[in-house]
Amino acid sequence: MFLNLGMRTLHQSLTVADRTTAVSAHNDALVQALQQLQLQEEELQAQHSEMAVLNAQYAEALNETEQAQNDLRKVFNTVRDGIIVMDDRSVNTISNDAYRTIVGLDQQAQSPQDLKMMAEDGTDIPFGKWPFQRVLRGEIPDPPTVYHIVTHNGERRVVLIEAVPLGQRDGHHRLLGVVREITREYQESRNAEVLRALAHQCASAIEMTRVAEVAIEVLCEHLHIGNGTILIRHPSRPEYARVLATRNGPEFAEDELARLITIAEQTLISPEAPLRSLQVLATGEAQFHESPLQLHGAGEAGFHQRMHSVAYLPLVVEQVPFGVLMTSFSPQQDQVWEAPSLLLLRAVADEVAMALHRARLYEAAQKQALFDPLTGLRNHRALQRILQEEVTAASMHNVPISVVMLDVDHFRMFNESYGHDIGDRALQHVAQSITAAIRESDCAARYGGEEFTVILPGTDAQHASEIAERIRAGIAATRIPVQGNPEGLTVTASLGVASFPRHSSIPTSLLKAADIALYASKHNGRNRVMLYAPSLIPPADLPAQLPAHATLEMVQALITGVDLRDGFTASHSEGVSRLAAAIGAHLNIPAKEVELLRMGGLVHDVGKVAVPEHILMKHDKLTPDEWTVMQRHTVLGEQLLAGVEELRELLPLVRSHHERLDGSGYPDGLQGDAISLTIRILAVADVFEAYTAERPYHTSHSVAEGLALLRLEVQRGHMDQRAVRALHEILGEIHSVEGSEVLLAA
Repeated sequence: MFLNLGMRTLHQSLTVADRTTAVSAHNDALVQALQQLQLQEEELQAQHSEMAVLNAQYAEALNETEQAQNDLRKVFNTVRDGIIVMDDRSVNTISNDAYRTIVGLDQQAQSPQDLKMMAEDGTDIPFGKWPFQRVLRGEIPDPPTVYHIVTHNGERRVVLIEAVPLGQRDGHHRLLGVVREITREYQESRNAEVLRALAHQCASAIEMTRVAEVAIEVLCEHLHIGNGTILIRHPSRPEYARVLATRNGPEFAEDELARLITIAEQTLISPEAPLRSLQVLATGEAQFHESPLQLHGAGEAGFHQRMHSVAYLPLVVEQVPFGVLMTSFSPQQDQVWEAPSLLLLRAVADEVAMALHRARLYEAAQKQALFDPLTGLRNHRALQRILQEEVTAASMHNVPISVVMLDVDHFRMFNESYGHDIGDRALQHVAQSITAAIRESDCAARYGGEEFTVILPGTDAQHASEIAERIRAGIAATRIPVQGNPEGLTVTASLGVASFPRHSSIPTSLLKAADIALYASKHNGRNRVMLYAPSLIPPADLPAQLPAHATLEMVQALITGVDLRDGFTASHSEGVSRLAAAIGAHLNIPAKEVELLRMGGLVHDVGKVAVPEHILMKHDKLTPDEWTVMQRHTVLGEQLLAGVEELRELLPLVRSHHERLDGSGYPDGLQGDAISLTIRILAVADVFEAYTAERPYHTSHSVAEGLALLRLEVQRGHMDQRAVRALHEILGEIHSVEGSEVLLAA
């Protein structure tokens, strides 16, 4: 019993002990759990604290970003240039206020209905070719380019546009567009450029017509005007206008423009004229119109219906309007500058007016310098220039040209009998008779006093004599009105005729020949026409020596007398002068010696004035006696010039130009170094020119033949090889014959 009791007690004790152990273990687990929870709570608190810090940082960063975006938006919207970001769906990512202001859009989208774009010259640009559209298609972007735009409300602006690709997003092209308005800068730059170009171009023109043409060209180029016209008061009919220049735009066909010009030039200038340009010319007050001009009574109403924005600016000098500048644009052009700046156009008009005024003064001075104020014919100076040009042209084209010289008979007696006023009236009637008898292509001039000269291009001696007879008859039939004499007065004239190349080869000699024929006409009874012939030359009364005060011009006059007898000497002398000076310059001899060669060439044959005509004109070979006389021209020339101080340095050239290096020349038989280089050069030029020119005793030879002769002369020991080689080089001849090259290099 006690055992069982003990066992039960032990069992109970063990059970209690087990329970205590279990409780203790459970308690330990609870403690550990509580500790774990405490650790987790601490970790959560730490994480919460960290998140609180992060949240604070995020909030701060968000505030900063928002502030930055606000700042960026402010900067974006305060930039002067318009900025737009868009893709090929025309959906804007962003655009600033400046863009919307410049292009005139309240919304961000753009389309042809909202905006019109043109090139700088006013050409319309289709929507598909706008710079943004081209870049969105992947095309290469243009550099910043000037465009003209018209906004949806009609405002006109000049912009500088640049389109920059931004790559693709979601398969769509994107771009950044930058638009800058430059209307004011463009206008100022354009105005300055127009005025600068106008001043420069007009300054380079001389005649009024050319000044007007240049001015319109500048306006068309820089302002792209549709039509430009400049008209002035007609010089001889100041109540009418004269159109100086016009440039047609798309407004008119050519026949319409011609008709408009005719109307302008045939309508009286007045404030009530149907053309506004004539009104402005009459009043001097500018007009500017955008409405068409109706030309009632001109055969067609609304003649200007295709023109608008027409500016009529008076051209004024010293407060007197003398012309009008008209510029216009057409509606078809859709010009940005539909209403051009009047300020600019007034400045343009002032510049054009001054340029035309300068040209007008120049033309008046030219006319005064080239025209005789009494008769209106060209004067002596103009005659000389025209004759030189015509003879040069006749020589080039191998055609004749004739000269008629006219002298009013007994004019001194006429003046003494009726007075100088009646004498001047008589000269005017003579001039009118001459003009009435000649062709438009001919040229009449008052040669001096009562002498007149007529140049007849393309006319031989026979036809010139017929024209001269027509002039003579017309003068004789003229009646000069005089108060108290109902029948009027009459005068007659004597005329002489000479022709190129028949009678002379150079202008001065041609005039001299006509003058000799005129002298013969007077000597044979006056009031007649005579054709020049060598037999008309009066016998020469030559001095043995020219006076010390003689000049080169006096010597050339003597040579002209020779030319009138053989027809070649004077032209030969001019040719020798040119060749000799050219050879000397090619050989780099001193400039003073080149000038001596030029002058020496002109006078080297002056001694021929003493050679009888039958020897100069002989076609056959000269006899020994005749050759002796011909050879004396070198010595006679030296003697003739010996006393002329101005020409003393030329004496060796005159005397020795026929000397030869081997001693075979004349008059002294000089050899080698005794002959100076200048004399050798002159000899080469003399032989070459004589051989290649037409002479009484032989026909002309070619340049190649002349050079071949010179090579032969070098081979014979007559000519200087350096001078001959120089002439070859000057004439540009290329010789492939080996012997010739060896000869020239020897």
